[in-house]
Amino acid sequence: DLSWPQVSPDGARVAFVSDATGSGDIYVREASGKVVLLQETGFTESSPSFRGDSQTLAYSRKNRGGEDLFIWEGGRALPRIGGNGDQSRPAWAGSALVFFSNQRGDEHWDVAVSRGTGDKVTLARDVRLPMRAAPALSPDGTWVAYALEDAVKGDSIWLTKVDGSATVEVTTGLEACGEPALIEAGGRMYLAYTALPSEGADWRSLHVVDITSKIP
Repeated sequence: DLSWPQVSPDGARVAFVSDATGSGDIYVREASGKVVLLQETGFTESSPSFRGDSQTLAYSRKNRGGEDLFIWEGGRALPRIGGNGDQSRPAWAGSALVFFSNQRGDEHWDVAVSRGTGDKVTLARDVRLPMRAAPALSPDGTWVAYALEDAVKGDSIWLTKVDGSATVEVTTGLEACGEPALIEAGGRMYLAYTALPSEGADWRSLHVVDITSKIP
């Protein structure tokens, strides 16, 4: 099985996870076509993410019942964030990592940011975990978008600055919003998300809205 494909910012490399060795390991396919196994550990690894330099990778590794974050840099794996529960699905925001954490318990997923080894700050609590995606960052890495598990607040998508200085609510009038994504085009910021049209509906629809005026 191949999973978690990630294209480097320069378009020259693709990182992915393969279970060819019997556990999830991270491989990189170079522009030449050569495929390189970074490291065979015996642990399950997933969700590789390239930094802007297209060389450094962040990824998660299952370990002793939890999941920790590592950095692959200079030909070796460097521990970044551990702790109770899972630290999962990292995404680069400049030199910082934004990721999901359930350190408070299996039913409580948070959005957190790490700016260095062992450093961790929670940006939002009890978020709705996307089906497969990493945290939804704006192209410049300054905002992260998320939905909340609280049904009362399920009609909104929330955006928090990665530095923690501001939070913005985007009210939709729909139900159970989730799976947000951010993109900038033509000097405007757009938010995509899925939602139920009404309470009890059994299908989700995709919505795209211009949120430029909501971003300070």
